[in-house]
Amino acid sequence: MLSGHLGTQTFLDGVAAYLKSHAYGNATTNDLWAALSKASGKNITEFMVSIFQIILLGRKSLVNLQDIVISEDVETPSS
Repeated sequence: MLSGHLGTQTFLDGVAAYLKSHAYGNATTNDLWAALSKASGKNITEFMVSIFQIILLGRKSLVNLQDIVISEDVETPSS
């Protein structure tokens, strides 16, 4: 989902930076969000908090759903 939102290469660049920065050490989820934010120029922390609120807490009223709609073109097999 997140790689689709950011683009595959940007996502991989962010993950690579995260792994390099925290090699042989401890890291938190926020460290990953920060690396992805830096790679993409987007606020990934805010995005993921919104996603978690919707999925885990059902707090749809706290976020603007238009800001976080993610779509992927999926081909369906013809019958």
